[in-house]
Amino acid sequence: MAKPKKIVLKSDGDKKFSAEVFDLVRTKLAPMVGGNVNLGVKLAAEHFAPRKPATVTVTELEAAIATITEKFEAESKSANSNTDRLPLGDEAQANWDSGKWKGKLTVHGLRQKFAAEIEDGVDLTTGMLDAYAAELAVEKAKIAELVSEHDDPDSKLAVCGSPVHRGDNAPFQHTVRYRLTRNDARDLVRMKHPQGDSFIEVGNFLVVLNDEGNDGAMVSYCPDCRDAAWQFGRENETKVTFYTFAGAQRKLDAVKKSAEGQVALGDQLKKAAAKVFGGAGTRRDRARPDWRRSRGGR
Repeated sequence: MAKPKKIVLKSDGDKKFSAEVFDLVRTKLAPMVGGNVNLGVKLAAEHFAPRKPATVTVTELEAAIATITEKFEAESKSANSNTDRLPLGDEAQANWDSGKWKGKLTVHGLRQKFAAEIEDGVDLTTGMLDAYAAELAVEKAKIAELVSEHDDPDSKLAVCGSPVHRGDNAPFQHTVRYRLTRNDARDLVRMKHPQGDSFIEVGNFLVVLNDEGNDGAMVSYCPDCRDAAWQFGRENETKVTFYTFAGAQRKLDAVKKSAEGQVALGDQLKKAAAKVFGGAGTRRDRARPDWRRSRGGR
């Protein structure tokens, strides 16, 4: 039976970045703009405006990251210059210079957050910046809660199996975390499998099949090499999936079972054909004469 046609809702056209594009924002763009994922999403959305974020592809964002970062750095440098400093009150300026919010707030983020106040000529206070830093901390904690990264209960300590691993390769504990996406309301939520209601979990294991595709092995990747593999996949438009230990084992079992089923099916069909055709591949009672003889021997 053919699958029913997917119902397209009006809200589907208003969705933001896809999960793959959001992952690229989180893993590559955000670290280059102060580690602020929200800021990375805003910068990417601004770069592609007036296009809808949902139409942006991984390849397009990958190509635009350098431009987005350069623009962000130029604006930050301009904002930090003597002629274009943030409008901070005396106390806030002293706290800023002392590094109170270093790694927590960025100039660009503050300009985005307090655009209306800055336009009205209002000096930003320590309280305003503290409140914004607390807001971002809450969001960061929420992300950590949703991701819920914890030790993979089925795996043991192992070294990284990536062929491009660099540095010390000490054994490490594999972890499991939920994959996140944004719903129609732009809230971060755990991503569910296309079929079923279970959440997608990401682990540290890559499943590598043999040349025949009938068996394989699970290869352990450290977090850094896993991120690098995802990046490689994005650059080469190749889907790279990492599994939990249990998920990788299920994948291998399914591949092996499918291969065994194909072999069994082939054997069964050959036996059935042998009974009908006598093992010659053609029914003897219906074999046609050579076509050359039927046309005068040409």
